[in-house]
Amino acid sequence: MSDRSRILLVVVVIGAMLGVFSHASSGLPGAWRWAGNFGALWVAISFLAGRLTKDVLAGACFGGIALVAASLMHYVPHRMASEGISLHAFRWPVVLWAGLGALLGLLFGALGSTHSRGIQIYSVVGTALLVATFVAEACVLYRTGHPNAVAVAVPIEVSIGVAIPFLLLRTLRQRTMALGALVFSPVAVLGLSAFMGVIHRVYPGID
Repeated sequence: MSDRSRILLVVVVIGAMLGVFSHASSGLPGAWRWAGNFGALWVAISFLAGRLTKDVLAGACFGGIALVAASLMHYVPHRMASEGISLHAFRWPVVLWAGLGALLGLLFGALGSTHSRGIQIYSVVGTALLVATFVAEACVLYRTGHPNAVAVAVPIEVSIGVAIPFLLLRTLRQRTMALGALVFSPVAVLGLSAFMGVIHRVYPGID
C-alpha cells in the first residue's frame, strides 16, 4: 500500500469517526448536545486531514473526502436502520451536507496542506481562517439566544479558537498575526448568521 493510500484510509476513518461522534452527541442531555454539532469542528478536521500531505491538490481532496465520509456516517446508517436499506437513506439532508462538506473540505484541506509546508504566510493565513471559523460560530450561536448554546458551545468554541494559534504556530509574531486576523471574522459571522437562519427553519426544534 502506498503512502497516499494509507493517508486516504486514515482520512476516511477520521471522517467516519467524526460522523459517528456528531450523531451520537445529539442524544446527550441538556446543553452538552451542542458539543458534537460544531460546524467549526468539521472544518478543523478537514484542515487536519489536509495537513497530512504537502501536496495542495491531494490535501484538498483529503479534506473533502473526510467531510463527505463524516456526512454519510452521520446520516445514512441511522436512516437505513429506521427506514430499511434503500436509496431513500441518501436523500435530503444527506446530499446537502455531503455537498457542503465537500466544498468546505476542499478549501480547508488545501489550507491545511499549505500550512504543513511551513511557509509563514500560508501558515498564518490558514490558521487565521480556522480561528475565525470557531470565533464566528461562537458569535452566531450567542446571537441565537439559546441558553444551552450560550452556556456550553460559546465558551468552548472561543477557547478552542484562541488556543489554535498556540497549537499550530511556532512564534509569538505568527500567533499575534493569526489572532489579529480576527478583524475579518465579521464577514464570517454574517455568512454564518444567514446559514443558521436557514438551519433553524429546517430544524426548528433544535435547542
